[in-house]
Order: sequence, then structure tokens, then C-alpha cells
Amino acid sequence: MDEYQHLLQFLSRCTSLTEPEIQKISSRFGLLELKKEEYYLQAGACCCYLNFLVEGVLGFFLPSGEGEEKVSYFVTGRHFFTDPDSFYPGQPSCGSYRAVVSCSLLSISSAEAALLIREFPCLIQVFQQIHIESLTHIVKSQQFILSGDPASCYHQLLTHQRELIRQVPLKYIASYLKITQSTLSHIRGKVR
Repeated sequence: MDEYQHLLQFLSRCTSLTEPEIQKISSRFGLLELKKEEYYLQAGACCCYLNFLVEGVLGFFLPSGEGEEKVSYFVTGRHFFTDPDSFYPGQPSCGSYRAVVSCSLLSISSAEAALLIREFPCLIQVFQQIHIESLTHIVKSQQFILSGDPASCYHQLLTHQRELIRQVPLKYIASYLKITQSTLSHIRGKVR
């Protein structure tokens, strides 16, 4: 399926715009391919883009006290994302987005989005909905980790996000669960 197809479907569902208008809007999104381990955004840089992850998985990493980066949450294919703490106020990001598997994404700059909103005022509601969905995803990801011990969280991932477990290297799953890889291996051994 064409990279833009899911974006077109989303805009068709969320707006009453005509097909040519939707095509015009989607043409303002640029396609970007990321290789596994490639950074999309590094801590300290401003996030100036709203993105639609077509396929792949990105991790949002925060620096830890030990000088490492720890996974705060994952973004999976067919979801919008940005760093809301950086994008909206135009401030440097406290974290990094990095591809944990190869990714394809569509991006639009905040300046380009503002121009589209002037031309198509109904997009304000669409961008607000995207913002709400992105924040909800971040909050749910954080609540999920706080909801139980690592073993029960891993079982929840197996039950509800099996594709994530299949795609993402175990070191990132362990980081997300806030445990070591050896602890994750022990938990996985009990599941088998």
C-alpha cells in the first residue's frame, strides 16, 4: 500500500474535505525513511514536525542518571507523533526519538501546518485531535508501566501488543519495563 494511503484515509474520516483538498494536504507531508538505530530527534533539539509513522517502531528515549537512554514509550505504525513538550512551545526536547526497527514516516513542519490551517480552517480540529490522541498514548504508556510488576507488564504486552514484542529488540523491551535484559530473559523463560 502506498505510504500516503493511511494518511489519506485518516483525513477522509476526520474531515469533510473533498478528495482534491485531501490530496493537496497530504502532498505537503514529506516521506522519510529511517534505518534501525537512526535518530529522528535528539535531546536538546527542537521538534518542529508533526509526523505520521507509516510503518515501523520508534522509541522515545529519556536520559537516565547513569548516562544512558531509557525507553519511555514506543510509537507504532499508523500513528501520529511529535514531542508535545517541544513542538507546541518551540522548546528543546528533553528526549530523543530513535528507530528501534526500520521506519517510514510522513512529516509536516509546524510552519507548513500553519499555512494549511489558514487555507483549511477545519484542520485545527484535526490537529487538536491528533494532539489529544498523542498525549493519551503517552499517558497510557506511562500508566501501563506503573500498573504492576515487570512480569505482569510483560504478560500484558504479550496479550495486547504481541506485534511490538515480535518487532522490537529485547533490550528495548527490557528498558521500557525498567528491568535488565537478564531479568527479562528470566521472565520470558517462565512464560514458555
